[in-house]
Amino acid sequence: MNNSLLSIFHNDGRKPKLPLPYPNFHLRDFQDIHQEEDIDDFSEPEFSINPRWKEIASPKFKTGSLVAITAPLDLQSQAFPELTTKGWRGRVEEAITDGKSCYYIISLDSITLKQLPPRYLQEMVEAGERDNPFLLEVPEQALKAVAPKDTEAEALEFQKLTYHTYFWGNIKKDAQAKRMFQILTRDPADDDLGNWLHYFQHQVTFPISAEVEGLLLDEIQPGTEVEILGIEGLGADEQMGLIGSIQKGRAILSYPLMELQPLNENDPAQQPLSDYRYRADFSLINVYVWRCPMADNQSLVNSDVMEKYLFDPPNAHFSI
Repeated sequence: MNNSLLSIFHNDGRKPKLPLPYPNFHLRDFQDIHQEEDIDDFSEPEFSINPRWKEIASPKFKTGSLVAITAPLDLQSQAFPELTTKGWRGRVEEAITDGKSCYYIISLDSITLKQLPPRYLQEMVEAGERDNPFLLEVPEQALKAVAPKDTEAEALEFQKLTYHTYFWGNIKKDAQAKRMFQILTRDPADDDLGNWLHYFQHQVTFPISAEVEGLLLDEIQPGTEVEILGIEGLGADEQMGLIGSIQKGRAILSYPLMELQPLNENDPAQQPLSDYRYRADFSLINVYVWRCPMADNQSLVNSDVMEKYLFDPPNAHFSI
């Protein structure tokens, strides 16, 4: 069973069969991973989509243009089995063809999202396997050009607000989910790491007691206790996230926060690190996929911890 955003399984024999808003395969399925020969080179491996499907050089609907879905495509929603896409609007992100069929990846606008039931928005976020769960793959014949009713910035802002409303849990009942929402939506125009950076630089009191977990780096022995003295900024490699200044004995070092964990998660002073690590845990699986060399005996990654995170991820609705 395919669990992508628009293929949530349900079974309703009374409902007439409608076409689906995506092809039978997933356009984002990547193939042909080329691992770097130099294991110390952390460059991203090269990916390519199925060679049958190529970007359309001169698409009917240009990238960034507004389109509306004209057909009642089946969303296969468990909570709303009668819900279809007819009338939904979005901006074209990409156009792909195999020489016979043309599909467009569109990003839903804020007008459409505001009209959808909150429970369905929650379903989209929790079931999505993408960075952006508000993308649809739609056949060209089911689209028409329309005039925009919002700006691209407004659409992105509402997507972020919606995503963070549901992704972390119930923000009305769960204190941590509420904090995550407040931190990550402070400035919807900024990215997640930018909002985390502002939070640590303007709202967090230092030092913070922590210990090294050693998930990706072996520079410091796991379990070593350190003090986080402050935040230096974003790492040169953004996949490592925020970089803190830590004190280990007499030494002052630069070290990624995602490599540290609080000594006591119940200590309010260490709560900011606990919250950041909660966010980082979702990113770590993605980092492992990009960074793990093929030769285990030469890997810079702690293999025991890597196995734990790959096969026992911290949260079942991981959607990066």
